[in-house]
Amino acid sequence: MNLYDYAEEKHISLRRLLDLTLCTNPLGPSNKARTAMRKVVREVGVFPDDKERYLRRFLSRKTSISEDSFLFGHGSSHILSLCLQTFKPQSVKVLRPLSLYHAALLGRLGIRYGELTLVYSKNGFAADTEELLSEASTGATMLLMNPHDPSGATIPLEAMNELMDAADRSGGMLIVDEAYIEYADLQSAADRAARSSCCLVLRSFSLFHALAGLRIGYGIGHPSLIARLSDISVPGCVNSMALAAARASLGDAAYCRRTREYIAAEKTYVLGKLKGLAGLVVHDTPCNFVLVGLEDGNRDLVGMLLNSGIVVDPLQEAEGKRWIRVPMQRRPQNARFVKTLRFLLSRG
Repeated sequence: MNLYDYAEEKHISLRRLLDLTLCTNPLGPSNKARTAMRKVVREVGVFPDDKERYLRRFLSRKTSISEDSFLFGHGSSHILSLCLQTFKPQSVKVLRPLSLYHAALLGRLGIRYGELTLVYSKNGFAADTEELLSEASTGATMLLMNPHDPSGATIPLEAMNELMDAADRSGGMLIVDEAYIEYADLQSAADRAARSSCCLVLRSFSLFHALAGLRIGYGIGHPSLIARLSDISVPGCVNSMALAAARASLGDAAYCRRTREYIAAEKTYVLGKLKGLAGLVVHDTPCNFVLVGLEDGNRDLVGMLLNSGIVVDPLQEAEGKRWIRVPMQRRPQNARFVKTLRFLLSRG
């Protein structure tokens, strides 16, 4: 749902809506990023560095991956779109339930997708790595989120390396979106992707670093793959403020620590308040959100929450439930959601 369209249609202020569709950092941008943005305002009359050299060098030192393995764009969705337009797959294999964001992107590009179902248990969702390995061995194009949105399921690095090996052997394409990885205790597959000609890792500054309004993300892959994608990209498409803020945020270790501590505390609060509510199945995830499954009698809760000014994405149904993803906000917003949900459930 487009919040701007909804607010205009209903003639209400955006401030009255609680947006639970974006899993951005509840603390907002880091203080170092804010400072960097204020400084770069003096340079807005100058075109941005079309080689992104300072951010590129910083990431190369941080990851020990060569500078020519990085490609920057207007968010990770921009890089993903470049990749799909370059290789033009007729279909893409994805994990179900599929995020609305990826479903919309594939739809705009006219690409069909085949679904690989996650394994569900009392502990939540998990990927069937054997099924994924079988698909990767067929030469298919696969788009995997790790951690997965919206389920929070993760694929360990060892299994991801095996998938990339299989893609190399079969000549398929493996795209790994790591937009949520900084929230989770999970190792990145970027180093392995940089040594593969048919694998690409996507990273974003929109969520953990709370820079969604600046639109900046990047891809990591073999230099030959990055060069091919660069041929159809627009040089200098990332603005100076985004480059400066991204670099400053990456270097703010205290911000990363505060974020993880804050989200852990808010999860404890929300899970405690939702525990035991009739008609709900609640799972924690390694990301900054909890997963709530609505039983048959409560599936209209999405619309009722919207009528209460709380916007959530209705996700695909799986395991006989309709799932919603609940990202952590500041305490007042989390309390508002919990109070509203408990009230709606109490009304039957």
